[in-house]
Formats: sequence, C-alpha cells, structure tokens
Amino acid sequence: MQRLKALVAFVMVRPRSDREIGMGKLRISIDLPEDALAISQLSRRTVGEEMRRLFFLDLVGDGRLSHAKAAELLEISLAEFLTFMARHRVSPFVIPEGELAQELRRSK
Repeated sequence: MQRLKALVAFVMVRPRSDREIGMGKLRISIDLPEDALAISQLSRRTVGEEMRRLFFLDLVGDGRLSHAKAAELLEISLAEFLTFMARHRVSPFVIPEGELAQELRRSK
C-alpha cells in the first residue's frame, strides 16, 4: 500500500537578524496510509493543519503549554483555539490533582 506524506505546517526559518525575536519553525512529515485521507474526508492541507492543532492540544492537555500560548504559536485567535479544545473535550481549566477534593471538603 502506498503511503501518503502529510506535512505539518512548520517550516524551518532563520531569523533575519540576531535581534529579531521569534522562534524558528520546523517541518515534520509523517507517513499515513492513503486510505486515512479518504476516511477523514479532509484535504491534505486540512489534515496537516488538524495535526498541528492536535499536537498543541496534546501539550495543553498534558499541562506543558497554556491554551493562550498554543493559540499564539498556531497563529489563531484564543477563541478559535478554545472552540477547538471544546470540540475535543479538553478543558481550559487546570486543577491540580487533589485540589478539587480539597475545595469540595472546604465548601461543606
């Protein structure tokens, strides 16, 4: 079966000068079965964008990145990223383990 390369839309970019603040970008490719594209009913470009967003969503869900920073890195609005989070059932509220139980006991 042939494989389809989906490019995640990060491109390696060098800063124009030493003073320029910003992050370089990285291009990543992955192999997917061609059937995956047909099953998803998405275009190659849309699949790449979806994978970019899911990458950042995973970082947010693990608590390694704030949702505001993820939106900034994705170059989308915070509202758009929060909508994406909701669609994937990831809460923007981070409650450390055990803290919710403490709050519930205090409220009684």
